[in-house]
Amino acid sequence: MFVECLRNAGKEFADWIFVVAGPDEFCHKGKVAALVNRYGLASSVRFVGPLFGIEKRDAFAAADAFVLPSHSEGWPIAVLEAMGAGVPVLTTVATPLTEIVEAAAGWRVEASVEPLTAALLELLGSSKAVLTVMGARGQQLVADRLSWDAIAAQLGLVYQWLMGRRIRPSFVLPAV
Repeated sequence: MFVECLRNAGKEFADWIFVVAGPDEFCHKGKVAALVNRYGLASSVRFVGPLFGIEKRDAFAAADAFVLPSHSEGWPIAVLEAMGAGVPVLTTVATPLTEIVEAAAGWRVEASVEPLTAALLELLGSSKAVLTVMGARGQQLVADRLSWDAIAAQLGLVYQWLMGRRIRPSFVLPAV
């Protein structure tokens, strides 16, 4: 799906390199590489395989944006890692992080070619300064609300509420 978005982006994508990182789950790499070649995008797409440790850190540091065009996600660690590294993100509503849009840290769109292409074109048309500000917002969001420290603090508030020592925290939704 996303390779079609790259093709649709046409010359807007010409100055960018799209790095496909991660394991070749379900042997999709061959199919994706075939599409990349068929659409004439081979000079702009690199397949690097899984990245760990310093390699992953360096990849995020070098990235202008991070894209996860998913149809199904539980808890998208890669998106959190990208935001934590200060990289703006483009993902789909399959990623359960509405905070991305609320914090203006990136794009979260329907998982189909048209909305992904529109968001990609917006991303590609954004200045480096705009992308840097978006990345900083994502980094702050992760630090404030989605880091292990923030989650631990929230869990402490839940326990205090359950023990009757405080009112229900606003992030605990009432039963319906």
